[in-house]
Amino acid sequence: VPCKCPDGSQNCDLLPDLTNSERILRLNNIELPGELRIGVGTPNIGYGPLDVRGIPECFCGTTPVNCSTTVCPSGLMPTQKIVQRIYKKEGPAITFYERPAGFMTFHPTHGHRHVEDWTSNTLRVAGPDPNPSTWPVVGLDTKVSFCLVNLDNCTANNGACKNNNGQTIQYNDVGNPGLGTASGCGTVQGIFPGYLDIYYPGYNGQNIPLDNNFCNGWYYIVSITDPKNRMKEIDETNNVAVWPILLSQQSGNCCQTDFYADTLDG
Repeated sequence: VPCKCPDGSQNCDLLPDLTNSERILRLNNIELPGELRIGVGTPNIGYGPLDVRGIPECFCGTTPVNCSTTVCPSGLMPTQKIVQRIYKKEGPAITFYERPAGFMTFHPTHGHRHVEDWTSNTLRVAGPDPNPSTWPVVGLDTKVSFCLVNLDNCTANNGACKNNNGQTIQYNDVGNPGLGTASGCGTVQGIFPGYLDIYYPGYNGQNIPLDNNFCNGWYYIVSITDPKNRMKEIDETNNVAVWPILLSQQSGNCCQTDFYADTLDG
C-alpha cells in the first residue's frame, strides 16, 4: 500500500505523533503504603515511525570515550548519542534524514539500552492554571528512561490510542499503520504508527515514593511523553495524560495548609 502524506500530497516528512495514554494510567496504578506504582503508555498515532538509532559517540559525563567502554570512572554506564531517523515521501520513493535526539544508556542488569528522559511521571495537586504540567509536584517517579518497543497495537488495546478530540482510534485509523523497521531494546529502537509502548507498574522504577507524612486525599497522576521535546513529531501539544487518584493508604490524620498568590506586586 503506498504511503500517505497528512495533506494528501506526494511529498512530505512522515512524522510520528507521540501521545500519552490515559487508559494505561487509569488501569495501571497501584497504591501501597509509602509509594504509588504506575504504568504509562506511549502510542504513536502519526504518519511515520518513531525511529531512534545509537551512533558511535559515547561519553562519561561530558568526556568522550570509546563506545566499547563498559563502565565510567564514576561507576555509571557511558551514555551514547542517538539520532532520530525521519522518513520522507518523495513521490513514489521513500528517503530519510537524521537529526540529534538525545542519548541512550546501557543497563547491564537486564541487557537493555534505554532512551534517556523519555517520560516525566509525577503526582500533583491541581493549580490555578488549566495546564496540568504547571501544577505543583508532590511526588516524582524514579524512572524516566525506556527502551522503545511495539508492545501492543491500538486495536488490541482498545481505548489506549485517542486523537486530539478524545476519540478512540484503532490500528487502521492512523496514517500508514505498521510503517517502520526499528523497534526493540538495542541500539535501534522505535514505535510504528498504530502501536504503543507500555511500561507496567511492576517494572523496576515505576514508582512514585511517598514519605511517612504523606497525606491521604485526592491527587492527580500527570505523565508527559518526551518532556524535553527531543523528538520531532506532528504535534507537540498532545503528550500529556492526567488521571485523578484518591490515596487512602498513607497518613490518615494529617492536615496541611498552603497558599499561593497568582499576582505579585511590589
